[in-house]
Amino acid sequence: MTGGSAPDGRDHACGSAPHRDAGYHHHGNHTESDGGGHVQQCGVPPSAAGHLQPYGVRATLCAGTREFDLQPFLVAFLEEVAAGCIVAGATLIGHLKCVVHLSGGVLACNLTSPRAGARCSSRPTAGATTLQPGEDARLELAVLAYGVPAAVIDSLVRSAMTRLLAPVGVAWVTGQQRPEPQPEF
Repeated sequence: MTGGSAPDGRDHACGSAPHRDAGYHHHGNHTESDGGGHVQQCGVPPSAAGHLQPYGVRATLCAGTREFDLQPFLVAFLEEVAAGCIVAGATLIGHLKCVVHLSGGVLACNLTSPRAGARCSSRPTAGATTLQPGEDARLELAVLAYGVPAAVIDSLVRSAMTRLLAPVGVAWVTGQQRPEPQPEF
C-alpha cells in the first residue's frame, strides 16, 4: 500500500503528513503502521533537505605507462562531483565517500562539505597512494546528495572520471571488466 488514511481521517502517502502526530513512526527504510491496519512500505524517510537517491558505483582503474598519484585525483574527483551536484540542484551534500583498493593497501577519501573540501585518510596504508604502471585498482564510491537523481549523479561521476583520468593515461571502467590502457595526451 502506498497510501492510506491517518487516524484523523486525512489521506496519507509515504513521506507526507506529520507521522508522529498520526501514530506513524520512522525507521530508515521502513514499514509504517498507524495501529489500525494501515501499513506502508517506505523508502528513505522524508527530509527537509529533499528527496534522496543514494548512489554507489565500483570502477576499475588501470595506470598507463607512468605512476599515478591517487590522492590528488581523489580530492579533485570528489570536489568535482560535489560541485556538479550543487549545479544540478542539490539541496544538501550529505556525504561523498571513496575507497581505493590497491595491491599495496587502501586509500580512503571523503567529502561532507563542499566548503571544507575533500579529505583523504591522514595515514593511508603504506603503498596505497600511487598506482604503478599497468597496475589495477578498485575504486568504490558512495554519494548522498539530496535533491539530485541517481542518474544525474552517475553522469557527473562518469564525466569527472573521464575529464580527470584520460589526460594522464589512466583507463577506467565500471563493473568487473579490466580497462584497456589509454595513451597519454
